[in-house]
Amino acid sequence: MAVLSEDVLLYLKEKNIPMLFEQIVQNIISDAPERPMSYIGDLMRRGIPLQIFIAGPAGSGKRTQCKNIADRLGVVLISSGQVLTRGVESGSETSQLAHSYVSRGERVPDTLVSMIMKDRLSQSDACEKGWLVEGYPRNAQQAQAVEECGVIPQVFILLDLPEDLSFRRLEHRRYDPATNKEYHMLDNPPPAEDVALCERLVQRDADFHESIAKRLAQYYESIEGVKKHLGAVIEVVDARKSVEDVERDILAAVEKHRFR
Repeated sequence: MAVLSEDVLLYLKEKNIPMLFEQIVQNIISDAPERPMSYIGDLMRRGIPLQIFIAGPAGSGKRTQCKNIADRLGVVLISSGQVLTRGVESGSETSQLAHSYVSRGERVPDTLVSMIMKDRLSQSDACEKGWLVEGYPRNAQQAQAVEECGVIPQVFILLDLPEDLSFRRLEHRRYDPATNKEYHMLDNPPPAEDVALCERLVQRDADFHESIAKRLAQYYESIEGVKKHLGAVIEVVDARKSVEDVERDILAAVEKHRFR
């Protein structure tokens, strides 16, 4: 077998050729077409929809960015938590098995969660429009299970935010239970003259220092295992920037990995 030159290897990497072939094989395995060659031709003509994972530590703006990016690209936004909840409610054999764990107060195994996730990503809206998954996979076991299920994203956006900024963004958040409006005591404080408003502001349990520290520790411990499985498609985006700038950087990273 001929040894590929550095120029050829660079071309293959820049054009996402290995990932393209992997995506084609994944589609063939999933759809099992009677005429594979015709199927591949049709697939190339209509294009392969975007498939995106986005993850990041607490306070990185992950949820906001996922919604904005999904709206901009016209893909289906999928939350791992919602998928599990709705999957359990769907009544399928897989979901009934998941429900048995939930009803006992036990953690649903990663392989089972990944099967439910794959079922959701195989639904017609996700197949036609493409998808963006928020906050999944969360650990190495889930990443491995996702791979074994044949779910491979074109790009995995990893939002990067220093821990001190995570604490700054979250610890100072407050919300008004009367209006559900949120404030930030440093960046967007309530009007000082509105005494009634200031007195009724509440800090969520998740925004206390101890809760934030626990979530961050879990995230940083788990994300290293995910990187080992999905490192080839990871794009790190600086989440210290403004919402608009982070969105711009994510879109640029997605375009870099889009199949053309």
